Amino acid sequence: MKFLLAIAVLILAVPAHADPGESLLVVRHRWHTGLVIPADKLDPHLRFLRDHLPDTGYYEFGWGDADFYQHNNSIPRLLKALFWPTDSVLHVVALERHPAQLPHKDLAALCPEPDHWHRLTRALAADFQRNADGTVRTVGPGLYGASLFFQAEGTFWLGRTCNRWSSERLRQAGAPIRGVLTAGGLMRQLKALPATCNAGHLNGRRLPENN
Repeated sequence: MKFLLAIAVLILAVPAHADPGESLLVVRHRWHTGLVIPADKLDPHLRFLRDHLPDTGYYEFGWGDADFYQHNNSIPRLLKALFWPTDSVLHVVALERHPAQLPHKDLAALCPEPDHWHRLTRALAADFQRNADGTVRTVGPGLYGASLFFQAEGTFWLGRTCNRWSSERLRQAGAPIRGVLTAGGLMRQLKALPATCNAGHLNGRRLPENN
């Protein structure tokens, strides 16, 4: 009986988010940031992604100006996107490997509570613009790997950039992030947060510590 009680105490003492597979990763691509979630965390309303992209372990989501995001990141396109409200797109990538094994130079990890996972994935599902029959609208191939651009809800402008979108979604995931304009500012905020899970080592690569 004492042995069983000790085992029960040890089980209850293990943090609920010690599994690194439950982590939400934020990746930086120059001016953009993306959110990477495990495929098993997809809300039922996001399962349609498997009809458009390979069934894989992780999906990366990014939101931005339709013209700037899909083409070369030129200064004229950037200025137009910032100062002239424009349509938006979502960039979704089916990642073959864990992001920590890919050549990302800037990564941060969070482990949301279950209700925060639900809020995040439902918000992501609502970001896709849909036809009258509920289907989503693809607008072209993505930037790398197995990826696609989808027509998105919302207007891009200086008051709501790709990194402000990421900030909003991260707040829904439970992170106390302020709205920011730049990718660097967002990553600095994330890395200044207390660690939410044991995500220091993922698949052999050490991630930046949240401390």
